Amino acid sequence: MRKSMRCQPIREADRYGEEERIIDESAARNATLEWRFDKVPINRVDVQRVEVFFKLRLPAYYVDIVLAHHGARPRPHRFDTEAKLGHTVKTFLPVIRRCPSNVYDVYEWIRDRLPAGCVPFASDECGNYICFEYKAGVQEPTVILWLHESGMCEPVADSYRDFLNRLY
Repeated sequence: MRKSMRCQPIREADRYGEEERIIDESAARNATLEWRFDKVPINRVDVQRVEVFFKLRLPAYYVDIVLAHHGARPRPHRFDTEAKLGHTVKTFLPVIRRCPSNVYDVYEWIRDRLPAGCVPFASDECGNYICFEYKAGVQEPTVILWLHESGMCEPVADSYRDFLNRLY
C-alpha cells in the first residue's frame, strides 16, 4: 500500500479529540513523503498506552504520523548523522503489541543498553534504532541513532519534525 503525505497545514484534534488547530504550518516540508507497507490501523487509545508505558508525552507530530501511517516505511528514507552519511530508515516500529518487533518488544530487548530517557521509534537496515531522547526540563525530545554494536548514540535531529524534514 502506498500513501503520500503532501505538504499542507496539518490539522490535529487536540491530543485526545477536543479541539482542532493548525500545527506549525511554516515548518511543512517542500517535498512529499511516501509511506509504504502500513500495519494495522490504530487509534489514540493505542498511542495513550505507549505514553503511559513510558511515562511521557510523545511529540504531537509523531502522533499524527503514527495514526496515519502505523508501522510504515517512509520514502525517501535516508538520513545523516555527524559521524556517517546515508543511514536508512527501515521501518517505524508498530505501537501495538500484536505486531511483531513493536516498540514494547524492542524496548525490552535493548533497555539495559539504551541510555536513560531514550525511546525507540524506528529501525534501520543494520539493527540500530532511531530513538526519541527525552531530557529533563526539555519538552520536545531530540532524535538520536542508537548503535547496537557499540551502545553509542549519534545525534540526528532536534525534533521529530526536523528528522522527517532531513530525510532524502
